[in-house]
Amino acid sequence: MVRLNKIGILSYGYIMAVISAIGSFLYVLLAFPAIQMIFNIITNGLNGSPDYGMEGLGMNSMANSPFGTGLFITLLILAPIFGALSGFIAGCLGALMYNIAAKWTGGIECSFVKAPVVDYSGKSSMRIEEEPTSFHKENASVVETSDDEPTQ
Repeated sequence: MVRLNKIGILSYGYIMAVISAIGSFLYVLLAFPAIQMIFNIITNGLNGSPDYGMEGLGMNSMANSPFGTGLFITLLILAPIFGALSGFIAGCLGALMYNIAAKWTGGIECSFVKAPVVDYSGKSSMRIEEEPTSFHKENASVVETSDDEPTQ
């Protein structure tokens, strides 16, 4: 087992920015039309509209509603930008809080398995990657001597 005792604050912020931008874009793309459809159903029902065709289901043109097409396009552009910004800030704060908590608790225990390299070009490859040199072994300071006992 190894312990994750520190997270790179900026790298985690970048990852969270990308995830939040994609999530914001999908939310506006999928949820906004659904919310408008529900709004149109409610307002058509309140107006006493007997039309239960496409307009009655809230599928009328977005230009006829209080939430126009311009607002939808604006949200489609601005939501990922603000989502990325807030995701970056939240990611940096989250990584900072994790690093502080990891100092007190020792971090999260993780187990890693060495896996074969995946080659997506279609060639078969059974080569196994060498161990990364970025892992630091803190307790690997045992030095073998000519005697039978290791010294520290």
